[in-house]
Amino acid sequence: NRRPDVDIMINFGTLPGDAIHAFEKELNAKGFNVRNRYGTRMPENYIILFRPPKDDRMVHLLDDADRMMEEVSETIRSGCVKDVGIKKNILMNIFGHIARPIYVYGRRTRGFHINTSCSGCGKCVDLCPEGIIEMQDDAPVWTEKKCLRCCSCINRCPHKAIEFGFLTKGRRRYHNLRI
Repeated sequence: NRRPDVDIMINFGTLPGDAIHAFEKELNAKGFNVRNRYGTRMPENYIILFRPPKDDRMVHLLDDADRMMEEVSETIRSGCVKDVGIKKNILMNIFGHIARPIYVYGRRTRGFHINTSCSGCGKCVDLCPEGIIEMQDDAPVWTEKKCLRCCSCINRCPHKAIEFGFLTKGRRRYHNLRI
């Protein structure tokens, strides 16, 4: 009665934290055996805390991610056991234990607001994966107290009209150059 093997792949911005190991723990509890752990760094898009990379750095990170995906695909196809990309260390463990509660309990929407460049186009409504932005009087309103904080509304607003507190003011917006 062998436990089914699974492979884990995550992508991350600045640091992976402890996500892959927390995911492995959940999978083990559900009866899976984690065979391989993969991770690749991607351009940072969480502009509430981090600055998105400049275009040349973004291209470099995306190229590295493509190479990693090829390596991961080949490893999975061959049935090899080979951890690629993420090794547990004390810094990731500490960062994960600090960052995770901040994310889980701190995803409040009250920091989102618009500046005077909002045109009322409603693109943010279409982009929100949770559907919690509505247009009221030609302006976006966050209708729930918490959200994923994916930052799609901030990053993809064509007028750079959405901010989060003072943290994103004047900050470059993230846009994947390959999309």
